[in-house]
Amino acid sequence: MAWAIDDDVVGYFTLRVAVLDPVAGGPRFSSPKAPGFLLAKLGLTESHQGKGHGPQLLAKAVAMAADAGDLVGGRFIVVDASDGAHGFYRRFDFTPFTDGSARLYMPMARASSIRDQLRAS
Repeated sequence: MAWAIDDDVVGYFTLRVAVLDPVAGGPRFSSPKAPGFLLAKLGLTESHQGKGHGPQLLAKAVAMAADAGDLVGGRFIVVDASDGAHGFYRRFDFTPFTDGSARLYMPMARASSIRDQLRAS
């Protein structure tokens, strides 16, 4: 999904369906496998980096995942953060797995709350 302002592409993100097996350090669910979404890519075009658009793009991705979760089900959003991005996702309520990996997750209830706040503003 691309995001543009006045026909100028600002950034993009990719979501895909994911199934999370219960693993040490990750979220716990009552079922053996939990459906959700992987935020596979999130990036800003070079000309828009450093202008504060990252949080807006992430909010749009989270809102779209929440909409998809409403339609097809989903209990989480997971992201495999690069070294420099781990803190970025933590600031926006993603919880790191405790297994030392770069993986973080957000429960779908929190994603829905973010979406609803976005739409109310």
